[in-house]
Amino acid sequence: MSDEQEPGTGHPEADDQEPETPQAAEEAVGRADGESEESAADGLGGRDVAEGDLADDDVLIADEPDGKKSRRKRESAKRRSAGGRRRRRGRRMTPRRWLPVLVFAVLVAAAVVVNRSDDEVERPTVPVDRAGVVMPVAAGPRALSTAFFCSGGTATGKRGEAELAVLIANGSRKGTKADITFVTIAGRTRKVSVDVPAAGRVRVAAADHVEGDWVAATVDVLGPDVVVEKTVNGRDGFELGPCPTTASDRWYVASGSTAIGAKERLVLYNPFPAPSSVDISFSTEDGRLTPRALRGFTIPAGSLRVVDTDLMPARKAEIAATVVARTGKIVVDRVQSYDGTGAAIPADGDAAAVSAPIGLASASGTSSPSTRWVFPDVVSAEGTRTQIALFNPTSRTAEIDLVLSYEDPRRRAAIEPVQVTLPGMEERLVDLRSVPGLELGQPFMLRVESLAIDGDPAVPVVAEQVVLNAPSAAPGATEGRGGEGVGEEAGGPSAGGLVDGFSVTVGSPVMAPTWYLTTAGASPSRSASAVVANVGDEAAAVRIETVLNGSRTRLPKVLRVPAGDRRTIDLEDVDPSAAIVVSSSVPVVVSRTVVASSGSGVSYSIAAPIPAGVRTLPPAD
Repeated sequence: MSDEQEPGTGHPEADDQEPETPQAAEEAVGRADGESEESAADGLGGRDVAEGDLADDDVLIADEPDGKKSRRKRESAKRRSAGGRRRRRGRRMTPRRWLPVLVFAVLVAAAVVVNRSDDEVERPTVPVDRAGVVMPVAAGPRALSTAFFCSGGTATGKRGEAELAVLIANGSRKGTKADITFVTIAGRTRKVSVDVPAAGRVRVAAADHVEGDWVAATVDVLGPDVVVEKTVNGRDGFELGPCPTTASDRWYVASGSTAIGAKERLVLYNPFPAPSSVDISFSTEDGRLTPRALRGFTIPAGSLRVVDTDLMPARKAEIAATVVARTGKIVVDRVQSYDGTGAAIPADGDAAAVSAPIGLASASGTSSPSTRWVFPDVVSAEGTRTQIALFNPTSRTAEIDLVLSYEDPRRRAAIEPVQVTLPGMEERLVDLRSVPGLELGQPFMLRVESLAIDGDPAVPVVAEQVVLNAPSAAPGATEGRGGEGVGEEAGGPSAGGLVDGFSVTVGSPVMAPTWYLTTAGASPSRSASAVVANVGDEAAAVRIETVLNGSRTRLPKVLRVPAGDRRTIDLEDVDPSAAIVVSSSVPVVVSRTVVASSGSGVSYSIAAPIPAGVRTLPPAD
């Protein structure tokens, strides 16, 4: 038996396999525009070859014509160089023959060096058909059809724990059709077809069509310029965020808790006509654990299964999860809730402890670890707690910098990066209240950067923003007011009050010039804002469009975002029924924050980019 296999499984462990990064030229192939569901079952998400699967004499070929990875043996190269059958016979290379070749090679190399500086001005572009592997995306302007996978909710009625609905926004000038397949935990399915008007939006609640303790939906939409988000509402809070467009054979969840008063569930959705089998492992402060019941865990075709709290490590305040498919591809969501009966969250130094959390989060995991992540909207205030959850799914140690940058950084003292050493297959929760010199109540963006050390490449990691409670909205902006304008907030949320809630979101590993939101998120009981983070080296001119009632309306105000800075957009005056399109002159990152103005609930999420123009992030300064 190989050292890479667990007894009785016959399957390599996840820590023996290196995940890909979105910076690599070879991403796992996501669902391409116009791809059928049958072909997507074979090509959606994930990877065909993991680095850890390679033997010592294997070479990973990054640029295959069909977009898939393959292996080639170094041994074959050795045979050829040693005079194997592929070696061609030729005349001996004398100086008279090789000297002109050498001179020509030097000239070509010099030309490449001269032109390289021009190439480095532009960040590498993520291929359009692979952008969805990196993160949830919108359907691009040339898309023929796109499938969105929305899970992590219930369908039991208004008093359900996490009631699921899907929001479908169409930015095109033509109406389109969406076919929705709801699947319950009991195996019942229901197909629903809805018309999505031109420059309009529809909302479809799962409980209107099926009933189940847990439910998932596949939303197949014809045509371009479409984005689908899920909303989850429960007694402890709410969630709003984009649905993934790819399935994968590998998923990572960087944060979770099974402490007293906390429940974590992993929702595994298999939308394809073949069964899938997965191994699920957990990393905690006490080490790594793979429960026997979660080895070879089967998700039948076209169904979903839920890994409940009682199958996870018990009474753990910090848990990271890894899901690796033996067969097939799936979609993984994490549902985390707190009921307020647990212990208070302790704090370092003079900071006050935060009362036992109350809240609900339902967010997708990620299938693509990255060496760089961005969180546009971060704030630390009294009575709240903001944490960055880090997980290293590789076998190598990662050296990580957390780089914090205030809005309008010239007006405030710079903050030293937070340095984190994270061994392989370990998780870490970094509490930002412990950062020296951090000003309370001042919004900032945060960048996570895994560093290349001593010639070794940077180690890809997973990063999530975990929020416990949030400052309330500024006075006078706590209710949605129908209108036409979008204004810029001067300084983000005020410290005038606190809202109970819990939110978790994966950061953005890319930047893009165009981002979609199905809704501003504001309502009479919720305030909302969007944040534009400019991580590049050029100033950004940002325009906002509303998509409503058959027309796209560009708002007159242009938002200027200096390089390395961020700006907040107040969405209170946007009609709650409108979708939002954020367009920038240079690639940026856009997020949305929704905070309850009555009751409890907090939601932070990254918007969905249009695949065209998606680029990898530049290194932090």
